[in-house]
Amino acid sequence: MCFGKSMEKGIRLNGLTPEVVNVADVDERQLLVHDECATEPTLAYFLSRMGPPDFPTPVGVFRAVRKPAYDEELMAQVKAAREAHPPDLNALYRLGETWAVQSTEPEGTPCPVCEYPNLPGAAVCEHCLASLVREELSAAEAQSKIRHSLANDSVEQLGPSEVISVPGTATAAEALAILREQHIGCVLVTDSAGKLTGIFTERDALARVAAEELDPAGIAVSDVMTSDPETVKPDHPLAHATHLMVVSDLRYLPLIDDDGVPIGVISSRDLIDYVASLVLG
Repeated sequence: MCFGKSMEKGIRLNGLTPEVVNVADVDERQLLVHDECATEPTLAYFLSRMGPPDFPTPVGVFRAVRKPAYDEELMAQVKAAREAHPPDLNALYRLGETWAVQSTEPEGTPCPVCEYPNLPGAAVCEHCLASLVREELSAAEAQSKIRHSLANDSVEQLGPSEVISVPGTATAAEALAILREQHIGCVLVTDSAGKLTGIFTERDALARVAAEELDPAGIAVSDVMTSDPETVKPDHPLAHATHLMVVSDLRYLPLIDDDGVPIGVISSRDLIDYVASLVLG
């Protein structure tokens, strides 16, 4: 690396510090040789820091190293993740809350009149010709029944699940362990008097613990919970609970008594299943 009108000056390293020397006074092998394709970026960094009055201003390609493009790196990560953890839809369905689907009896669908075991899906009984198809409500009838239920049925008719709670001093790791062991999506947080102070959900675990790269064992659940959550009482109408869930985008809604002590939890799935039972019977 030489410069000057007659290329009489050069640059060499004195330890890790570049310095200007007279080419005639040093061995040419001591001078720096620029290699823009070098994998080590140190020399390129030295060049980027040079400038008047002590050094000349370098012009040209400082570093030219070929690396994979962003999309190539991304797809390689996706491929590696798939190979390390093959997708398992069955396992995904079993995360969080679980539910059972009643299977059709292997002997077939019994006739409501003569109890003859017809093949699944049959519309008419093979033995007595009675209809096996349940009459469905019209759209208007279904809407009317749902509106009546929302206005007149109470929250307690959803069959709230039991309260599972932890004190605010518990760690986030302890709360997460309960979610996994109980196969639930939320745990309530209470104070020393047993009153509700917050709720810790799967969403909090992702957005406030995992996304922030916090150590669950080193942080209190009260620091990552949703404080002062929306609540309902057992005698509140379903319409009130539905409004809170829709407006506030909630999956879980705690039930409290008059003293603010939690007595149950309802989920959006409870509400959906209840409404479906009104229409499907």
